Amino acid sequence: VFQNHSLLPWLSVYDNVIMELRDYQEKAIDDIYSSFRKGNKNVMLQLPTGGGKTIVTAKICKDGYQNGRRVLVLAHREELVKQAANHISKAIGAEVGIIKSGFTPNYDLPIQVASVQTIINKLDKVGDFHLVICDECHHSSANTWRTIYDRYHTAKLLGVTATPIRLNGKGFKDLFDDLVTSLTTQQLIELGHLSKFKLFASQKQMNFDGVGKKLGEYSQADIAEINDPTELAGDVVASYERYAHSSQCLVFATSVEHSIAIADAYNDRGIKAIHLDGTTPTAERSQALADFVAKKIQVMTNCSLFGEGLDIPALETVQIARRTASVGLHLQMLGRVLRVAEGKEYAIIIDHTDNWKRLGLPTKPRTWSLKGVKDDKPQELEIDEETDEVIVKENEEKLSMIPIVNDDIILNQILTPNTEVEMWEYEFKQLVYTLEQQGYKSGWLVFRLAELRPPLAVWRMCAKYCGHHWKWADHRFEDQEKTVQQVLELV
Repeated sequence: VFQNHSLLPWLSVYDNVIMELRDYQEKAIDDIYSSFRKGNKNVMLQLPTGGGKTIVTAKICKDGYQNGRRVLVLAHREELVKQAANHISKAIGAEVGIIKSGFTPNYDLPIQVASVQTIINKLDKVGDFHLVICDECHHSSANTWRTIYDRYHTAKLLGVTATPIRLNGKGFKDLFDDLVTSLTTQQLIELGHLSKFKLFASQKQMNFDGVGKKLGEYSQADIAEINDPTELAGDVVASYERYAHSSQCLVFATSVEHSIAIADAYNDRGIKAIHLDGTTPTAERSQALADFVAKKIQVMTNCSLFGEGLDIPALETVQIARRTASVGLHLQMLGRVLRVAEGKEYAIIIDHTDNWKRLGLPTKPRTWSLKGVKDDKPQELEIDEETDEVIVKENEEKLSMIPIVNDDIILNQILTPNTEVEMWEYEFKQLVYTLEQQGYKSGWLVFRLAELRPPLAVWRMCAKYCGHHWKWADHRFEDQEKTVQQVLELV
């Protein structure tokens, strides 16, 4: 797209701010440009939450700016528009246009950052673009977004997201030609670019009996109807006091009523908290975020507002009190707390639902593609009264738990893998447990491993389990690498 782009480390100095691209971010940009050069018109980038998608976007905008190109960046929420405009302005060392209610537009500027809801009514005023960048592009199949794409059909399209998957599990093959993937969450943690985490799961589960689904997602109205918000709020506060006391915490609630009840319960305990949702006035939302960053507020509770895009590295804890069927939303919520910050030894995740059991840890290996991602079946849990271990009936290993008993709540810390080796061992044991519980043949295990493309050590674990010679594992791994190379050559 931008012929003069360089793969040398990028240093942009503007307003006393210096941003430097990491190796994997440089490679992602190179892969994007390479895909465009190969003739792909619409390209999607997958990069985990906290991996620096905004910085990658800013660098691409800088390349366009320096080469006299016009670039449009689309976002669907006010915080995302402001965040993108701020980073891009610093990157190019100049003003960018902002197309959003409350801002005075300057359509002549070559780089524009626009709210989808605003630009849809101003498409005849903005002019043409060489490149359209869609932030959080897992929303990009909506009719509003498609109307904008149709208006700028001659431009190349770059979609950027941590979770290239729709709520129903389908991908974006109908909209994008190629998918560029980068490092995994586990790799970013090991490199120190994302935070290690501790995950606590509440045994005092919310009631989900009879909860239906609408458009592939659990009915939050059903969940709210059969659960008492005040009782649930007390459980949330008790767990925070036991495991995350005095930390900066973000809570994801089931409903507005639930979120308000949680904020009230926190304030009643002398912990400064505030509730926010989509109807909260802009000025109030901005002030709340500023107060949270300044630690004047310890807890923010929200309903359907901060599932993505919130960039507060100092955030130390997330509490998940919203059940979801969406792998994408699950990872977006968990990703809020994984950014690194000075003095932050590890992030704390407290799950008051069964999301972690059904949808996996943040570090679970996932095979992303434009066709979507294959996720595992839900599983049932029970506690062994003698050993206090979790016994999972479907698709989960026997997880060793540390039982912690309090007067009001029982929480278990899930012993999460800390290294990539431990992560693969964890996933292999999950697969073996599923195989044994479901009575599958060993071929099922081999097929699932082939989908995940694990390292040689995992194939050797498989060989030992299936009773094969270790050379069998070497051959499987070689075949896997040959297949990957053949695919790359075709691309």
